[in-house]
Amino acid sequence: MDQYSENKAMYPQAEFSFVGHSNGTYLLAKALSEYPSCIFKNIVFAGSVVPTTYTWNKLLRKKQIQNVMNYVATSDWVVAIFPKALELTKLQKDLGSGGHDGFNDIEKPKEIEFVRGSHGAALREENWDDIAEFIVNGNPPKKILKGKQSGLIVFLGKISPLIWLALVALIVLIGASIINYSPWAEWLRTTVFIGYVWFIYQVLTRF
Repeated sequence: MDQYSENKAMYPQAEFSFVGHSNGTYLLAKALSEYPSCIFKNIVFAGSVVPTTYTWNKLLRKKQIQNVMNYVATSDWVVAIFPKALELTKLQKDLGSGGHDGFNDIEKPKEIEFVRGSHGAALREENWDDIAEFIVNGNPPKKILKGKQSGLIVFLGKISPLIWLALVALIVLIGASIINYSPWAEWLRTTVFIGYVWFIYQVLTRF
């Protein structure tokens, strides 16, 4: 919002558009929800982690946005397993599976189902011209090379909360095993355990 405000002050007549991937889609969705003065013309989402229930039509009616195009991938396991689990369990209302399930509140054909590939599928060079055309003129692709969504990824998405539980259980089990590994001296167990906790922290914060 600092960047938006500064550029709006410098170029008051300019129209702003947005292309975002993964966490970038969360940033814009949050900004649009919390700042009514934040106005964008054309928006492209790829690998979106925004909830499927996000109220796009409300923003359209308020003329806070003009057009939205959302790419839904065939095998976006990142969105299907992690943000979708948060949406299903309602642990985090601002994250969800828009990049895997699409949005409930968006008009066709501006939802591209399904671009072939996983989390970064929409960012492939073959899609750049379509993205540019939409950003500049608001025109969705005339011809979409569709794929079929992976049945395995869809299934994993449905059981994503169980996958989270399994991962947590595995992390705890490994940690307990390190602490209780009797062949090691106490100082060595403690050192390895601290290293293990640090590693888990690094993975979670980077993810």
